[in-house]
This record gives sequence, structure tokens and C-alpha cells, in this order.
Amino acid sequence: MARSVAMRRVLFLLWVDVVGSCFVSLPGARDEAPFSAEEEEKLFQHFLRNLNINGTGAVIASPGDVPALVVCCNNRAPQPYYFHWTRDAALSLSSLISLGRNDSLPIMQSFVARLRRQHARTVASGHLGVSAAEESFLEPKWTLSGAPYEGGWCRPQTDGPGLRALTLLRAAPVLPSMSKDLWDLASLDLDWLAANPNMDTCDLWEETLDRDFLWNRAVTHAALVEGRAMALQQGDVKRAERFAAAAIALPPTANHIGEAEGGTFLTNCPAENPGPACQRYDKALDGAIILSLVHAQATKDTGAQLRGSTGKLPSPSSALAARSASQLAALFCRIYPVNRKDTEEGVPGVLFGRYEADRYGANNEGNPWILITAALANLLYKASAEASEQAMTEEAAAAWATFLGQPGPASPADLVAGGDAVLLRIRHHVGSDLRLHEQIDRHTGLQYNAKDLTWSYAEVLEALQSRRVAVAARRRL
Repeated sequence: MARSVAMRRVLFLLWVDVVGSCFVSLPGARDEAPFSAEEEEKLFQHFLRNLNINGTGAVIASPGDVPALVVCCNNRAPQPYYFHWTRDAALSLSSLISLGRNDSLPIMQSFVARLRRQHARTVASGHLGVSAAEESFLEPKWTLSGAPYEGGWCRPQTDGPGLRALTLLRAAPVLPSMSKDLWDLASLDLDWLAANPNMDTCDLWEETLDRDFLWNRAVTHAALVEGRAMALQQGDVKRAERFAAAAIALPPTANHIGEAEGGTFLTNCPAENPGPACQRYDKALDGAIILSLVHAQATKDTGAQLRGSTGKLPSPSSALAARSASQLAALFCRIYPVNRKDTEEGVPGVLFGRYEADRYGANNEGNPWILITAALANLLYKASAEASEQAMTEEAAAAWATFLGQPGPASPADLVAGGDAVLLRIRHHVGSDLRLHEQIDRHTGLQYNAKDLTWSYAEVLEALQSRRVAVAARRRL
């Protein structure tokens, strides 16, 4: 037995040397989820405590300490994440909606009331040099009472309106009693996006300013596509035409396709002629790619209705998605000692982080992030569900097999097992109390920074929900 374990470890390390990945697969599909039903409920209760704080509709990012802000910026404010980020709130509420729980109605009602108050503001903060109305779309960070954050921050940020619109649109069929209010507010975000499709913006990590990040562009495209479908459903043809025209005018996804020995893959910055900030921080290979593939997909098939649009992302089950995941796996296996240690010990999965030059962490070193790693699991589950509905191409099945480290073409069952492996590696680093932080230390494997990060809970819970969908799709085969 000991010899067989040692042999497996040797094979793992040989695999890392040959292809650069340290992903550890499971021997086959599991019946049980990586988190038990009891554990999932505990995660959900932790998540729920960060939503609709004091009935304000606010979603806090985290109530915990944030030592990384001390290291990077000497920010010693207590609870510096105890604010409502437009991005984090939209993604967290979207995850809540996807879970289909009764808890969502009162939370969304408070959120809608909060948005109405925000849009009704008449006095601008002055941080952006725009009107109070415009701040509702461009300001990324808000107090619980509904005022823009007064400190310095990376501004403007354009992903908030698109993410918020997607959340409101997707909530409408789940909460029919609120559908009119949800559309009224979503249409404000969509009108703004249609009028401002190509602004300079901070990236997902609120660090660098550029015009063409994959994340921001893909979110905008998905929102406009889904918004067009809803506008047509509402009989608002002119608005639908505006949304379609704006979506078609966005830069093509082809701008974000790089090429390496293993084939083409997605990049967060343009593959050619990236802006100076992208070059300085080398954010071409970025965990934002995984988040884009999961969260910036239009859920309605409108390809035939949007002829001329080149902004659609590849599907989760595509070869391009698989090769992008492989490129990121090779990077994060190389730069994170904890990944190599886990692999040597046979811990399933792999941990993903932000980008190679990341310095947001202890000792100015970036770390794996729980939310990005959980999004990778979600991507694998979504790929499995798609492959169950429509068989993957030979190229895609081979590309996913390469990511999973298996010799034959990947099947839907293999992809579920891959997602399980990823969540099991997260589970390996989480204590019995199941309190999720933002990061996992690249050396020690201990959780780090922003305890009870809402977005971390949202990504793990949504991945588990996607697993249920994927398993059900497999059973229909």
C-alpha cells in the first residue's frame, strides 16, 4: 500500500514536469458531493449573514480583518471590507437566486428598495466628477447607508451595471411578483451600458485601468444580449435594437485569444498590443478568465438574432475553455508551493489565484483565492452539463482530458469528477467550522485575509448547485 502511494506521487510529479500541471484527478465519479448536505447548509448560513445587513439591502464583502490591505497600502481601518461592492453584491445575489431558496424574496425586495434610493440621489460625491445619477453606475463601493465610499479607490469600474442587470434579469422569472420592479431597474443599467459600451475601466481586481479587459467586455456583452431578449419579451423593440447595436459594437473575443504550444487560449488583456497597465502587471493569464467563462455567459441563445456580434465567449465545454484552464493550471502550479505540496500528498484538485505578478498578500506575495478555485469547479460542472446535452467535439474532449491529466477523451462523468477534485482541495484547506476566507496562503496552506468573504461562499455554493444540474443531466443520458 505504501509503495503504491509513493508510486502515485512519483507519477504526479512526473506529470507536473512534463505538462506543467499539478492537477490531481479522482479515480472516477463520486456519488457524494465534496461538501455534505450538512456542510453545505452551514456554508449557506454563513453566507446569509452577510446579505441584507440590518434590512438595508446591502451585501457586505466581509466582516473580517484584512491584513493584506495593511501590507499593500498601510490601511489599518477596522473591517475595511464592511462595505457594499456593486460587483460582489450582484454576483452573490445571483448565486442566491440560482440556489432557488425561499430566502431570496425578502432579500431581493430589500435590494430593490436600496437600488431605488441609490438612483434617487441628487447630490454627487465628487470622486468621479460626474452627476449623482452617473455615480450609481460607475461607483464600485458603497456604505451600508447607501452613500459612495469617500476614500480613494480604483475608479471608474464598468462591470457593476452589467453584473447587476444580469442578476435582476435572472431573478425575474424566479420571483414573478417582483418582475416589473426588476425589469425597471435592470433597464436603467442596460440603457447606461448601451450608451457607454467602451469606457476605460478598472479591472476586476480594482488595480489597473484599461479599455479592453475580457471580464468587463464579456459581462457587458452578456448583459446586453440578455437585456435584448427581455426587452423583446416586454414588447420594447426600440430598446432591444439599441441593446443589440451596442453588443455588436463591442470588441471581438478574438482580441483575447493567445497561442502557445498547446494551442489557443483566452487572455484577460488583449493578446496583441495590450495597454501599458496590462503589460506592467502581466495580466494576460488571469483568474478573471475562469470567472468570465462562468459568469459572463448569456443564458439565452440569441446568436441567430445577433448576427454580426463577435463578443460571445466560448462555451464552458469548448476546447478553448479547456486550454485556458490548462494554461492557468500550469501557471499556478509553478508559482504556488502549496499546489505542489498538495499534489505530492495526493490531495485532489488544484488551487487557482489571480495572476503571476500579484502582490496582494502576506510578504507582498499573491495567493490562491477560494472564489476563483470554486469558479473553476463550477466551470467543470457546467462543461459536464453541456456535454451531456450535446456531445463535445473530439478537440474539446481531448483538451479537457489534457487538463484532467487523463489519457482518453473526457466524458461528462470525468468533468464532474474534475469539479469534485477541485472542491475537495478547497475542503482540504478549510476548517471544521467552514468559515471561508478570501485566500489560501501559498506556502502554509492556511486560510488568509477577509474571513467570511461573501463572494467565496457564493462561488462554492453556486458550484455545488451546478454539480446538481450536471449530475441530473448525466442521468438523462
